[in-house]
Amino acid sequence: MLMLYENKKFYKEEVKDVLKENKKNEQRINSKVKLLLKLIVGIILIAFYYVLHPYDSSFAKVYSEPSHFTVRDLELEIENVRNYFGDVGLTVSIVKDSKVILNKGFGKVSINGPEVNEKTLFNIGSLTKAFTSFATAKLVSENILDWDTPAHKILPGLKWASDEVTKDTTLIEILSHQTSLPRHDNLPVVQRNLSLEKFLKVLPNLELIPNGFKKFSYNNLMYGLAGEILAKKESKPYKTVIREKVFGPAKILDGQFWDEITSFNDLNFAKPYDIFPNRSVEREISIEENSIFLNGDMILPAGAINLHAADLGNWMNFFLSGGKGSDIRKKDFEML
Repeated sequence: MLMLYENKKFYKEEVKDVLKENKKNEQRINSKVKLLLKLIVGIILIAFYYVLHPYDSSFAKVYSEPSHFTVRDLELEIENVRNYFGDVGLTVSIVKDSKVILNKGFGKVSINGPEVNEKTLFNIGSLTKAFTSFATAKLVSENILDWDTPAHKILPGLKWASDEVTKDTTLIEILSHQTSLPRHDNLPVVQRNLSLEKFLKVLPNLELIPNGFKKFSYNNLMYGLAGEILAKKESKPYKTVIREKVFGPAKILDGQFWDEITSFNDLNFAKPYDIFPNRSVEREISIEENSIFLNGDMILPAGAINLHAADLGNWMNFFLSGGKGSDIRKKDFEML
């Protein structure tokens, strides 16, 4: 009788497990179906949009021989594209054979503002990550950092929601977006004055992607973590490290960070636009809101650098040369 009771008890537990697993599978299927429906609706909406707003490809002249395409041709193409989308402002820098052959602005800084020139600052967004990565590789070349050192050994108290991720995450996983941490950009807790101390308390509670370790998942917060590692190892603020390790060797003369802007009124700084066919709408931006969002050191290394065309040209030339003049080892540069 005891054996029968135990068997029944085991059977009930087994049934519970099966039902629980079936429910999980049903939730996964429903989630995939919803995602598929969203994708189908999205494709239909995009197709419908382009039926109503056909793209004018008249400016996209095809050259049978690339050598016929000159800088002047490019300028005309840019003007055609710009006119199609409205009077947007942009800046262009071209590097060829280790020489900057074009630094030029097009359009206006704002809808009613002055013309863009080669010294108009643009926020380069996530191109900032290349600067953070380069500075990291430079410190590896100087034997201050090591690609394979677990990050938690550099920053005590660093812990993810998974013991495996905590134990095995190195600079490589952090810089290549392979920590299994989703973006989490929209969480209020990571949008306001995010400091390392605050982030270390929040990180263990942030959900990870199941079986996502060492698989690509784009993440801004991890670049903030990389910036904190640079600052700790150099005993200097992240911005100082970037100016010394990257701006200096790359001859970037006017580079600045978003949180250093105090006013847009007297600044040669391009404003963002929302772009529509044949028109553009200037987007309202607030110094207070953006500086709050980017004020924390955890956000700066992911997207806060502002550059103009001349400095972008110098950066491209520097990077294409393999960091010439920075004494970075070839093998460390190739990791980038």
